[in-house]
Amino acid sequence: MSGVLVVDDEKDIGEFFKYFLRKLKIEASTALDMGSARGLLKENKYDLVILDLKLPDGNGIDLLEEITENSPETNVIIITGVSTIRTAVEAIKKGAYDYIEKPFEDLNDLEEVITNALSSGDGPAKDSKESKKLREDIGFVVGYSQKMQQILSVVEKIAAKKINILVTGETGTGKEVLARYIHGLSDRAYNPFVPVNCGAFAETLLESQLFGHEKGAFTDAYTSKKGVFEIANNGTLFLDEIGEASKNVQVKLLRVLDSGKFNRVGSEKLINTNCRIIAATNVDLEKAVEMEKFRKDLYYRLNVVNIEIPPLRDRKEDIPILAEYIAEKKSNKKIKFTSDTVSKLKNYSWPGNIRELSNVLSRALALSSNDNVIKEEYLMIKETGEKTDEETEETNEENIDDMDNSTKELEEKLNSWFENNYLDKNTIDLNKIKEQITIAENNFMKNIVTQTLKETIGDRKKAANKLNITPRKLRYLLKEK
Repeated sequence: MSGVLVVDDEKDIGEFFKYFLRKLKIEASTALDMGSARGLLKENKYDLVILDLKLPDGNGIDLLEEITENSPETNVIIITGVSTIRTAVEAIKKGAYDYIEKPFEDLNDLEEVITNALSSGDGPAKDSKESKKLREDIGFVVGYSQKMQQILSVVEKIAAKKINILVTGETGTGKEVLARYIHGLSDRAYNPFVPVNCGAFAETLLESQLFGHEKGAFTDAYTSKKGVFEIANNGTLFLDEIGEASKNVQVKLLRVLDSGKFNRVGSEKLINTNCRIIAATNVDLEKAVEMEKFRKDLYYRLNVVNIEIPPLRDRKEDIPILAEYIAEKKSNKKIKFTSDTVSKLKNYSWPGNIRELSNVLSRALALSSNDNVIKEEYLMIKETGEKTDEETEETNEENIDDMDNSTKELEEKLNSWFENNYLDKNTIDLNKIKEQITIAENNFMKNIVTQTLKETIGDRKKAANKLNITPRKLRYLLKEK
């Protein structure tokens, strides 16, 4: 191998790296365009290529793909500016080792990235004992699916970067757990991680929650209070359900992101904050921007890096390991699953994702009593197949006619479950049975609300109208365990 190749159309950048690497006793060659780089790559095998994305005769991503295909043992570090960070993250997904930002202000960090890349023959190998323990402690189960492995790879490369992250995915996929993992990997890990659900507060209360307030700023403000931007200073602020924030709050969030300053409600004094923002949503923010429900400028400030967590139905190979982890955490003992149980878990569509899986396993553990084995009948779930638009429309038209039949079918299933699990027992705990049925009912109701919110792009008023309930009742249902 022949050291390092630097590909950048700015001659000064190439000269800087030659000088910098010479001090590290590393040989470096330079190329000003893709054509010259291709020629050098044909003649030599390099340990590392430091590659600019914007080149006069092509896109650096194309050269990256050629290098990963023709010389997979060669690591590639992307050179990027603030405007191309999104592209740099995409490059990581395509096989780049890491990226570095211009201007190169912290030379110690630069040296660390380069020496790590040179000492690694097949990627960053950052999955250390510490990161594995962190995942176990916070309950971030990655599994075996390619999508989750890719997320893990990207997260471990951007966690230490000073950039905002937008985590997207359906309800219950584990967005907050992922945010906690990013925080734990970062240099902010020993400072606060503060989560705030933007959908859980009315506008005035959310503003106070975020920025704090002074005594007498509004009715019931009997004392001054810090907001989460103060509490999370030098740490991480997790803004869940960011799509629920009002336009007024969005404007104030944008101001903080632009200036790093804010003022408490009822005060004109500016306060500095150095918290990192990780936002999350289960609605399509791009569509919300098009519908003018979400500010475009705020969206781009939050969406520096987008990490989309796949739903459980797209990572079925991970379900058994997730189920085992959740069941053992809940029961504090080793739990076994029958082969029929595993098959049922993998074939179910899981509209509520990991949250629904957790609730189903809570019920199954209660039904299994002191048994360490979870049987298929304890799950009380039915396999569902995806419907076409035409089938969905027909189903909607037949809903009223089918309601009585569905109710009877559910009643028959409950009676069957009772006969199989309780009929032959000497004593019956009626309160326990009622509790189990209540859990199932709450899960079912919450899934209906969640699906309706997706259809209304997070508009709670429209969702409540569609469900013929009050917004207050909708919020109550969402908070049911």
